[in-house]
Amino acid sequence: MSDGDVFFRIQLLWGVAPPVLLLLCVATWLLLSKCKHIEALEIKVKTSCVALLYLVWPSLCSQTFSLFACRSICNDATSFLRADLDVSCGEGVHALYVLALGLPMLFLYVIGLPVAALLRVRNMHQKTVIDSDEEKIYGMFYTAFRPETWWWEGTVAARKIVIALIGVFGTDMGDMQVHLTAMLVFLVVLVTSQVRPFGGLKHGVLHVLEMASLM
Repeated sequence: MSDGDVFFRIQLLWGVAPPVLLLLCVATWLLLSKCKHIEALEIKVKTSCVALLYLVWPSLCSQTFSLFACRSICNDATSFLRADLDVSCGEGVHALYVLALGLPMLFLYVIGLPVAALLRVRNMHQKTVIDSDEEKIYGMFYTAFRPETWWWEGTVAARKIVIALIGVFGTDMGDMQVHLTAMLVFLVVLVTSQVRPFGGLKHGVLHVLEMASLM
């Protein structure tokens, strides 16, 4: 197989990875429930699925963007796939994978998952009392923040998307790729220091850890 064949097969695996992982997660919990009684099984299944998607989402972003990563050779009008310079972008097999795999992954995974999570959390905060079961499932997206900054995880998702974009499409920038990323992180540091989104008893420690990790 050529480099392009290997690349496209890996992208295909990433495309089917989320539903396969979710099925395996559900099957594991159901298998455990057959061996012993598990309280609140449905909540634990949903919580595990949400956490699993949260963990693999950054990699899904990078892999999705890599399908669209092309470069030109000697300023030629034709661009070629960065993973295999023998594959012309927008033609043949590349066009097929972009339409059948790249665009669905972009709208379903890269954009769809964080938007769905943000809308879900917003709907929860519009209620007078947040359901305790829903809080267990989606609490990872907002429980560390103050009630009025429940949306902060959306900015974290946007930050990850932009960094993935710079990492995939910024390779032709040379040193400017480093400067652009540093500028982005510096802006995030400024905004975080002003908004101070964390709440609860440990808000001071969480804020310091966040600033330290960004620095």
